[in-house]
Amino acid sequence: MSQQTPITYSTTIYPFGETGPIQSNNWVLWDSDADNPLTLSFSSSLAVATVWIPQLTGPVTFYEGDTATGTPFYISGGAGSEVVPMPVDLVDVTMVGSGGDMYVYYTSLPLDPFRQGVIGNQVTQVTASLPILSSGGTTPNISLDYPLAIIYGGTGTATPVGVQAASGSGVIITGSFPDQTISLDFSGLGVVTEVTASPPLSSTGGTTPNISLSGIVPIANGGTGQSAPALNAGAGIDVSGTIFQPSGGSAWTVTNIGVTSLSADSGPTETGDLTIAGGDNCSTIASGDTITINVSGAKFGLPIVYASGSSIGGSDPHIVIDDSPVAVPYSSGSTIGSTTVHLTGAAQFSDNNYSVIVAVANTSGSPPIVVMEANNLTSTSFDITGYGTGGSGSGNINCHFIAIGS
Repeated sequence: MSQQTPITYSTTIYPFGETGPIQSNNWVLWDSDADNPLTLSFSSSLAVATVWIPQLTGPVTFYEGDTATGTPFYISGGAGSEVVPMPVDLVDVTMVGSGGDMYVYYTSLPLDPFRQGVIGNQVTQVTASLPILSSGGTTPNISLDYPLAIIYGGTGTATPVGVQAASGSGVIITGSFPDQTISLDFSGLGVVTEVTASPPLSSTGGTTPNISLSGIVPIANGGTGQSAPALNAGAGIDVSGTIFQPSGGSAWTVTNIGVTSLSADSGPTETGDLTIAGGDNCSTIASGDTITINVSGAKFGLPIVYASGSSIGGSDPHIVIDDSPVAVPYSSGSTIGSTTVHLTGAAQFSDNNYSVIVAVANTSGSPPIVVMEANNLTSTSFDITGYGTGGSGSGNINCHFIAIGS
């Protein structure tokens, strides 16, 4: 604990006729840089009640007791004069400061009215920044600059209209600012307020309707009228697969497994043109009860089989006949010549697997008795010749032929 000698005086007052002191006072010149901290107390053991610093050189921190520990009970300003009353009477008061020499007066006498509270630096002027206003002076009046501008969070006007609804928007505003209610009313505005659906569609309704397909779409609406449409197979027909695929189109497979004839009793009934696939230019024309089959290209899709019953096979089995008799010459009575028949287009046998039957149609002159045959068969031609006996002169033996094969 440090103690400085009073610069001016140190007094203790005793009442007349009594031994105990009733008041102590002291002045100290405190070098707050060299002698720090400073503890104040009286030799008379009276408590310190008030400290006065006429000219502060810096902030001073006050502690209860003879050390600068614990929580300070007061911190002064950094300039001017301060009277600091103690919160309670203290035997020792310790101060921590800076800034050089300061006069310190302390007394055991409470300096009323300062004893009622701590007096720090006096407020000499109060200013304000927008949107706050201050009248200034020792009794300033603080007020708000109104109407409060929008930039400060105000409306900018003393008579705000609040929220307004656009015409025809279906929005309704009731009440006045700042207590307004917003609602909706779309009636009479031509907007969608409800969604319904007709079969085969259905709607859940409400403000967020879900539209879906319900039930089976009838034929009249472009559907099949069935949940599992099927193609029924008749005699000699096999049907497999399903009618529709996810990617679209039909996946039905229809196979002919043995139709050999059409019966007038079992159908089908043909009332228009009937095209038979698989042949070359093979079609029918219906007229009344008659169906005429036209075959062009000298080919018709009839089965060709061997005597054993097996198919002749090949890539293109067919039958070829002559357009007109083929003339084979003879001379010197029984000498038979040879005539080559050329096959063109569809009449050719690409597999060179065929047989030829030759028959005499008529003759000229006095021909011999003959046997006619075909030889030198190729895919595009063959020769007709024969053997004869008897006869006289020369002429032609006119022959028909039928070629069968592939």
